[in-house]
Amino acid sequence: MGKNRINHSNGQPTLVNGNSHPLPIEEASEGGQRIRGYKERFRDYKFEIEKITPFDPEDDEVEVRLRTRGGIEYSTSFVTLKFLTKMFEKNARTGECASGAYFAMPCMVVVKRITDDVVKATIDDMIENFEIEQYFKEID
Repeated sequence: MGKNRINHSNGQPTLVNGNSHPLPIEEASEGGQRIRGYKERFRDYKFEIEKITPFDPEDDEVEVRLRTRGGIEYSTSFVTLKFLTKMFEKNARTGECASGAYFAMPCMVVVKRITDDVVKATIDDMIENFEIEQYFKEID
């Protein structure tokens, strides 16, 4: 069974199932269960930033875990622009990632600065735009 994803192209958020059949959000089905309001699912979420010491909010990479009221957990990496620049430079020196031609990391969100306020604002915006599952992966 394919994954569901959110499609915003028609101006009305819809889920598109693995067979590419658009379904209105309120009628969509995910894992056999009806979705009764995407935003409601994430209301009152909690998040945790897993920082390694020393931590530099302008030059670092952290794992962010998101937990819903229902106990579903999601994870993604938040990285800063400065961190990415340093990774490109390092990879150019070491030969990794085609000698610095690219940098790839699963589930990556790029921010200017990693703070609780920035992480919360980012998550809130992703919920508002039906994007959590696009940038966070569900943890089993």
